[in-house]
Order: sequence, then C-alpha cells, then structure tokens
Amino acid sequence: MEKIDSKLQRRQLELMKKRFDVDEEKKTVKLALHYEKASEVLDTSLDSKVPTFDRSKFDFIKDTISDFRPDYKTDLSIQIDDYEDYKADEIMEGFNDAVELTHYSGNREHKKKFVQVTFLIIAGVLLLNIIANGYIIDLFGFSEIGTSVFKEVLDISSWVFIWEAVSLMFLRPSEDRLISLTLAHRLKQVTFLDKKGEVTAKEDYSDSYADTAKERKLRITGKYALLLSGAAFFAIGSITLFKSLYSIPTYVTLFQESGGDLAFIVLISILMGIDFLIFTFEILGGIAALSAFTGKIGKLYKLALPFGILSFIFEVASLVLSIVMGMSFVSSILGAVIATAYLFGVIALLITREKRVEKRN
Repeated sequence: MEKIDSKLQRRQLELMKKRFDVDEEKKTVKLALHYEKASEVLDTSLDSKVPTFDRSKFDFIKDTISDFRPDYKTDLSIQIDDYEDYKADEIMEGFNDAVELTHYSGNREHKKKFVQVTFLIIAGVLLLNIIANGYIIDLFGFSEIGTSVFKEVLDISSWVFIWEAVSLMFLRPSEDRLISLTLAHRLKQVTFLDKKGEVTAKEDYSDSYADTAKERKLRITGKYALLLSGAAFFAIGSITLFKSLYSIPTYVTLFQESGGDLAFIVLISILMGIDFLIFTFEILGGIAALSAFTGKIGKLYKLALPFGILSFIFEVASLVLSIVMGMSFVSSILGAVIATAYLFGVIALLITREKRVEKRN
C-alpha cells in the first residue's frame, strides 16, 4: 500500500514537470526568467561604480523555488534581450554581490532579533521577580486594592513581554535570511543568456556562495554562549539592584534605631557598597557580552575577560563550598554553568578574532 507522503511527492513532481523542464535523473528543475533590457534586473536608481543587481528579484525567485520539491535543485537561467551598455560578466558579479549582501543583511537581522528576544525575556522575568518579592508594592505602600491592581498590571506586562519574545523568535522569520538560506540550499546553477538563447555568463552557485564570508563555528558558538550567559548576568544584576533599593528603607530604620552609632554606619556603608559593586559589575558584564554578540566591541568589551575569570572563580568556589558544607547546591551549579559559558564565549572570541595587518612604510 502506497504511503500518503509518496503520493504527495509524486503529485508535486507532476506539477513541476507540467510547468518547468525537470531532469529526474539529476534531480534538477530549470527556472527560466526573461527580461527585455538589462536595466530591468538592475537597480538603476543607485549611482554605483559597478552594476547593482535588484535584490527585490530574489523574493520572487525564493517563492518560486519553495514550490519545488526540497530534494530537487534549481538551475536558474536569466535571458536578457538587450544588455544595453552592460557586460554579462558584470551583471553576474552584481548578482553574486546582491546575494552576499542579502546574506549579511539576514545575519544582521537575525542577531538583532536575538538581542530583542533576550531583552524582552529579561524584562518579563524581572517583572515576575518584582511581583514574587513585592519590591515596588512594599516600597510604595499601596492599599490592598491598589496592590491587587498593580500586581495584575505587572503580571499582564510580564507575560506580554515573554509572549512577544516567543512570537518574535518563532513566528517572525527574517525575510533576507530566509531568502539567503533558500538560495544557498536550493540553487545549483546560474546562467545568463542573450536574445538568441546563447550563454553569456555561467557559474556553479555553490562555488559562488562558498566565497561568502562566514564566521567560524567556534566564534558563532562563543557569541551565542556570551549572549545567553551575559543576559543571565544582566538579569541577576538587575534583580540585585532591585534588592538593594528595597533594602535602603531597612538600612535607614536600623540607622535611626542605632542612635547614630559610627560603627553601624560604617557597616551599613560597607554592605551598600558591596551591593553596588556586585550589581554594577554584573550589569556591565552583561552589557559587554551583548555588545560583543552584536559585533560592537568597544572599550566596555575589555571588561568581559576579567569579569568572566572572576565570575568563574567565584561560582566554582561557591559550588565547592556548598558541596563540602552539605548545603543545597542547585543554584551554585546553575551559576557555575552560566559563568563557564561566559568565560568560554570570551575565550572563543579572542581565539577566533582576526589579526589586523599593519602596513609598513
């Protein structure tokens, strides 16, 4: 008995053969596009040194290729009756440049989306933490009704942030990235033809796509490790900040009850100073990681390595101490994993960074 999947695939193949030239042996489909003038495939509104291929054409090509069976590659041919003053090789080069720019644009949008998702989740988690601990509610001294309303507002806001993060991550793909991946995996050959159907330029697309600048896998892994661990430290630092602000009224009350004792003032100042250093260091370390992920490596990035080393030493020591003293070490394990991921990310970026070649006169 024939499976439904095979019936669908056979019918899809029949539709492909009905509309296009299909080579079942080589598993290729010929997609032929026709234009009267070269300017129709070029962005003539842009004053550039070389012919600039119109990237809006890729959307149509992507949609058409997506209708083909996924196990078939596409041979794309573009016939141009009048090349005007352009050369076929120049247009082919413009085509490759446009694909490469689409690839970079897709990666940039993908990184931007991950940063947005990260901050939305952080905002949602922080609001849930505020609700659970009642920081702002206790500080403002709301009435019972006011407290109930404010909790509901914070609760709705937190889940809106988290839902928006999930929606952005899974339901809103980057169009440029989708085009780039579709062309990379489904396009086999690109050919330009003249009015008579003779080949004017031809290339194996996989060879052209291989020339696109790509980051090493270790560097990509390091960036995402930094993004996740940096976001975790940023969230922890923000929570510590709220705890410190929440503790200020308590410190003030204790100070008043102490009668202005100098030793107590020094002790409170030390505790507040430690809290300030901790949440400042964690927030800055998180921001440094996020900036490194986006590629904006500035002065703040220099903090990433010492922060990674210190946090790793502290979290590992805390884990060992918890085990030795027989205390619960679940949170210590989580902290050690986050610190390890952060340090790994920093080291991976340092190892894979490109060395600048200085020109000597």
